[in-house]
Amino acid sequence: MDTESFLAEAIATGTIVGIRLGSSLRDVDQALRIPFAEEVDETGTGYLRRDYGLIELSFGSHPDWACNSILIEVHRLAQQQDLIDEWRAAHNIALARYTTWGSVQKILSEHYRLADMKIVAQGDTVAFRSSDPRFSVTVMSPGGSRGDWPGGGDIVSIDIF
Repeated sequence: MDTESFLAEAIATGTIVGIRLGSSLRDVDQALRIPFAEEVDETGTGYLRRDYGLIELSFGSHPDWACNSILIEVHRLAQQQDLIDEWRAAHNIALARYTTWGSVQKILSEHYRLADMKIVAQGDTVAFRSSDPRFSVTVMSPGGSRGDWPGGGDIVSIDIF
């Protein structure tokens, strides 16, 4: 699967390699067999976050730990070839360093039905938000050049909530 198809499917279905909102830690451990950093909230509010490099998963409802947010950190691919290699080996996904929002939108419009998106300018980025399914895509504003960070029109991150 290529990057555009992977991201379009994640946006439209809210699922990444079998993980979706509501998935348990056990589900995640079975689906993602890659290293992660874990942060557990010690204030008693019952929060857990796992960072797998490309994706960050947040969990609530301690002690059952159900996934309540998925963040795809697309911008990390611009400078971390190891993430590209890791996801190809683990999940057979051919990720690219940069992905344009236009290429993902094209797949979404051809294969999925989404509600209208709200567009919000935020400094150097633009957010495309939808309420059904619930997601937000942050994209670099036109004009920026590619390097260690995505350029104009490229996706920075995708938040599924």
